[in-house]
Amino acid sequence: MASVQIELPQVMTHMADGLREFCVEANTVSGAFDEIRAQQPKVALHLFDESRRLRPHVLCFINDTNSRWLDIETHALGDGDQLIFMQAVSGR
Repeated sequence: MASVQIELPQVMTHMADGLREFCVEANTVSGAFDEIRAQQPKVALHLFDESRRLRPHVLCFINDTNSRWLDIETHALGDGDQLIFMQAVSGR
């Protein structure tokens, strides 16, 4: 299993016990998403919909590549890869 670093938007740290970054063990992007759901269920509610897909207003970059351009079920991860989440925020 690869050790993958997860980076959350600052606005989500209160849902992750103050963590902005944490690591998961996974071989694929899909596997990393599953680990996020298991380790950080409050965060997962805001990242993923009921179909286990990223919500439309959430972007995930694997290193420098937008996950929407990849097959997350099979895209392999290696030690030290990063999954960086960005979430659209609006309001006054």
